[in-house]
Amino acid sequence: MFASATLEGSHPSGAAESGADALADAAEEVRAWLVTARGGAPFLSGADGRLLVSWLEAGVSVADLLRAIDETARHRRAKRARSPFTLRSVERVLVRGGGRSPARAQPRAAADDGIPWPSCAAVETELGAMSAEDVVGRLARVRRFFDEAWQQLAPVHPTLLADGLTELGEFADALDDDTRIRLCEEFARERLRSHYPSLRPGVLFG
Repeated sequence: MFASATLEGSHPSGAAESGADALADAAEEVRAWLVTARGGAPFLSGADGRLLVSWLEAGVSVADLLRAIDETARHRRAKRARSPFTLRSVERVLVRGGGRSPARAQPRAAADDGIPWPSCAAVETELGAMSAEDVVGRLARVRRFFDEAWQQLAPVHPTLLADGLTELGEFADALDDDTRIRLCEEFARERLRSHYPSLRPGVLFG
């Protein structure tokens, strides 16, 4: 979706189509991963779309982009960030190393908090059977798991969103309704992802 116009005419037709398809697939998975992390609108802004294409064309790896998005999501929740979660907001993390922190990202069991978190055993088994080089494929499988888990948790969304509001604390009263709702969902989705440390990009891709 993002790459075809950018790459058209830059290579012989066969190579151009192959390169454009690969870039479009990578861009689509990064877009979908960001949406999985933040919730809200299922698309990128024009500025974010152009930024993503420029990064991919410059050789930035999908794995580095995932790590940067993941680390940014953790930081935003910890700091109760109120600005929109865009690709531009991950640039600082990306520049300093794409969120490479495998030594600190070892899986740890989450405490029982009464939420019926879906089991990730099946996806972990599938990932173990996939090639370590298939970054986009592995990402797509993990993303589908998080999308499905979020839907399965629909009965407790009010609880997760209320907990997100509690995390906002005194900042909540200063926010407009749309921003408050957006941040509550973002924090709730990060809480979901944090429950599965073995599926975080820093662990999956090193």
